[in-house]
Amino acid sequence: MFSLSDENRTMTLTDIPMRNAVSMLYVMRQELSGVYSMTELESLIQRTFKELLNMDRMALMLRPETPVDEQVLERFAEVIDRLKKEEPIQYIFGYTDFYGIHLDVKPGVLIPRPETEELVHWMLAEEQHRTGKTIRVLDIGTGSGCIATALAKKWNHAEVWATDVSDVALDLARKNARSNNMKIQFVKASILNGEPEHAGMFDIIVSNPPYVTRNQMPEMKRNVLDFEPHLALFAEGKDPLLFYRAIARYCQKHLKPDGSLYLEINEDLPADTTDLLGSFNFTETSVRKDLNGRYRMVKAAW
Repeated sequence: MFSLSDENRTMTLTDIPMRNAVSMLYVMRQELSGVYSMTELESLIQRTFKELLNMDRMALMLRPETPVDEQVLERFAEVIDRLKKEEPIQYIFGYTDFYGIHLDVKPGVLIPRPETEELVHWMLAEEQHRTGKTIRVLDIGTGSGCIATALAKKWNHAEVWATDVSDVALDLARKNARSNNMKIQFVKASILNGEPEHAGMFDIIVSNPPYVTRNQMPEMKRNVLDFEPHLALFAEGKDPLLFYRAIARYCQKHLKPDGSLYLEINEDLPADTTDLLGSFNFTETSVRKDLNGRYRMVKAAW
């Protein structure tokens, strides 16, 4: 078996001692244990076996000698090679699940995070009084369309708009909306330019904008830094609140008097974010922690 440190060596079928499921499990643990934590590795194993063999942990325990054909083994070898380079498994298999919906993902578009699912859940809980009413919702920087599609799915009475500056992201977001039978108005627009300018007024505006600072780059994992789009991750220039300032300014013209603004935020800047929103006449702001105890979400109202 080849060295774990040699990530550039292409894996071949001869590296898999036997053509069965338990042999695949052995190879996967041996080749990736030096790259991922035990928790991460077990998650990758579960996803890989589900995708390639349609086997969960129990099935693997009960039928370890399940034979595997050459085509599956070739795909398995490719998956291992890509995981050794720390490529996100969502890119490898081309999709992820987000708040109960299937979303395609691909390089060039940010992978939806569990924290963003928490933001959607918070929104749905907070805005229950709007249920059954015709409301207008704007998702700024939609990426894969995860927030817009999830909200449209839950609020079938809503008129949902979604914007992004990336053609790659918008193409994928449109595809995800179509595959989930959701009607969403997608617009190529830059919030830094105050766009979409003629979209009218909204009841709810939501955004997960770029907020990572360059100083935080050394703390980031390789699977994010090397593979996900920096355009969707990093705040431009030296102002980490650049996009929040632009969104707050946009809200002054486009958020209704009884409207709500929801934002995913930099965990190191909750006070700075709420202070900024206060300077734009938001009088009600609340900050919420994610399941890991980090300040990651803000709700604001006039």
